[in-house]
Amino acid sequence: MTTFHTDLRGDIAEFVDVKDEHLPDRYLSWTAFGVTQLARPELLVEIRVVAAVGSGDA
Repeated sequence: MTTFHTDLRGDIAEFVDVKDEHLPDRYLSWTAFGVTQLARPELLVEIRVVAAVGSGDA
């Protein structure tokens, strides 16, 4: 998972809380970047995730 944040320092704690609520303890690797802007001015975070079918322990 890669995330892009317009206010990385200001929003990271809240983002981590939400991420931890929705992803299991053994979640995928994650890299976060601080950026000056995203495609639309009202956006605060962009999330990119790559998943492979059948790669989990389910």
